Amino acid sequence: GGVSGQRYVFDPQHGGETNGGAGLSLGTNGISVYEHGSGYMPVIAGYAAEIGDDWNHIMIVYDNKQPTIYLNGRAVNTGLASPRGTVNAPIRLGGMVYGYFEGLLDEIKIYSRALKQKEIQSLVGGFETAFDPSPEDEATDVPWDTGLGWQPGGFADQHDVYFGSSFDDVNSATATVDPAGVYRGRQLLSRYAMGETLGFGQTYYWRVDEVNAAPDDTVFTGDIWSFTVEPLAIPIEAITATASGANPGMGPEKTIDGSGLDELDQHSSVATNMWLTFTHGSWIQYEFDKVYKLHEMLVWNSNQAVEAFIGFGVKEMTIEHSIDGETWAPLGGVIDVPRASGLPTNTVNATIDMGGIMAKRVRLSVVSAHGFTGQSGLSEVRFMSIPVLPREPHPADGATTVSVDIPLSWRSGREAVSHEVYLGSDAENMALIDTTRDATTIADGLDYMMTYTWSVTEVNEMAVPAAHAGDIWTFTTPVFSVVDDFESYSGEVNEEIYLTWMDGYAGDASLGGSTTGHIKTPFVETSNVNRGKQSMPIFIDNDGGFADIDGKISSPSFSEVVRQFGSAQDWTAGGLETLFIWFGGSEGLSGQLYCKIGSTKVLYDGEAAHLGNAAWHVWSIDLSTVGGNLTSVREFSIGVEGSGAGILYIDDIRLSPGIDELMAANLLAHYPFDEGTGVQADDASGNGHNATFVGEPAWV
Repeated sequence: GGVSGQRYVFDPQHGGETNGGAGLSLGTNGISVYEHGSGYMPVIAGYAAEIGDDWNHIMIVYDNKQPTIYLNGRAVNTGLASPRGTVNAPIRLGGMVYGYFEGLLDEIKIYSRALKQKEIQSLVGGFETAFDPSPEDEATDVPWDTGLGWQPGGFADQHDVYFGSSFDDVNSATATVDPAGVYRGRQLLSRYAMGETLGFGQTYYWRVDEVNAAPDDTVFTGDIWSFTVEPLAIPIEAITATASGANPGMGPEKTIDGSGLDELDQHSSVATNMWLTFTHGSWIQYEFDKVYKLHEMLVWNSNQAVEAFIGFGVKEMTIEHSIDGETWAPLGGVIDVPRASGLPTNTVNATIDMGGIMAKRVRLSVVSAHGFTGQSGLSEVRFMSIPVLPREPHPADGATTVSVDIPLSWRSGREAVSHEVYLGSDAENMALIDTTRDATTIADGLDYMMTYTWSVTEVNEMAVPAAHAGDIWTFTTPVFSVVDDFESYSGEVNEEIYLTWMDGYAGDASLGGSTTGHIKTPFVETSNVNRGKQSMPIFIDNDGGFADIDGKISSPSFSEVVRQFGSAQDWTAGGLETLFIWFGGSEGLSGQLYCKIGSTKVLYDGEAAHLGNAAWHVWSIDLSTVGGNLTSVREFSIGVEGSGAGILYIDDIRLSPGIDELMAANLLAHYPFDEGTGVQADDASGNGHNATFVGEPAWV
């Protein structure tokens, strides 16, 4: 709770209640129910787990002196029998056993009887049904081997799964009435592995009904979701077209640029949207960016308005294919191509089965035309390929600032049984790092400030060919690792900076006289920043300090803020060597600046006067001199000790492979002022920003 836009901490721990009653304690990582007595508050029920940042419904039910904690309608803890038959006033809310509660409270209700679980769940609302389906509702191009997944309803104990190709069948089926056979059974997990091959291009419908635990056993009917499976073949886009000849403005590129086609794949009768040649024995050739497995070729024949009278369209042709452009093989014999309509609604005139051939080039040679002029042409040609190569890499090809511990993943080739993953510093120096059946792997040992190349070869020993080498992709790792740049704090609920960087404001003696952030939202500093738009202000009071609720801590002699990481961080991964902290001071601030990496304390070795200077200074710490376990850092602190008061600004806490590397990454120019440079201020960075001295300076 608290006044809008202002910080408020509610903590009944310091009060010495002696008049009895009950209490509900909310903390950063749990809930507890306790009873007030004469100087002690025994916990009679507790739930020690992270509650999360969203709104939560909490109810404590006393039933026959037995307290039970319900979180979002689910019983999470049943405590000891209460020593009292009734609960006497006052009833207290606050943070006690599981840490301070800083947040919002709403809708506090008290009932004169013990509610049943079903009644509690009806009060909560919105938690009953499954949500967040995977694949997403109405998704298209879904992999043919997909499974189903979802987020379970808040009270679900089991899940009834329905799946089929008919909306009506899935909509009407129940676990007991299922004439179409779409009910897939009741299961414990919130995911379902398909036991069948899905149809390419087919749309499927599915539903998950959530089943409450006994004795309730209520079934909540879920929404109906749908998705469409990827097509059997996909069009090739990277194509170059050449021909034996062409009329002006009617070149071979017209057959692959989509000109004249509408959204229904109907081709216009405009002549300049087609290829046409005068020469006899003409041919047109298509070259792809790589070798593809060809499924079909779609042909729109020449479709000029005079087609029915003159006949420019190809009547007969032969097809040849090649991988290297030197060795060519025929595909069948002479192929007939039907005549186009000559109308602006002409659709595909011929669908030619390519038989799954592997090819990089395809040549169409005209045997005869539908007319008598000797001219021949085509409107559009589309090649459909079976996607046997890996695609859709993650990280995306060319991605930058990619985390050194990111998993590599991709969309599997259609026929792949296993995947060989290659990684290296360039295309000529890639090594096999994994052979896996899953379309993902972990690349261990990546370094910062590196560009990596990687590729995946899809393997199926039963197919011909048995392996398909994929494209070469690249990604670049960051110059540095960000510990905190202070850009993410908005001041909204659960996004306040003081929830991450804890201070001594609420009377924590271990953090002295510190306060994180301004008193009003957004709490961060927006005027005095090093980079970006925000920095962290720390109010230092080593002379007076802040009194806690009981009036303690009068003179702490230090001020400190601390950030605890949710999981241990490795500050050596990827070759990290240096910790950088940018800081600025304020007039009158003095003392010794320090930081603590875990329990290891490091003193600032720069000028003491920097604390009283508003300019930004960078503090670089060689991690090799620090000691301690830098591979498992769980806590980081910044503080000032000694007499003094004022504001300390912190920004851009970073880890880097080294000082030189970080500086070089952002370096625009470097003027060393070395002897012998004469009247030129030569740029030693190599970026070419040479300057000219003004006046007559002399080297000293």
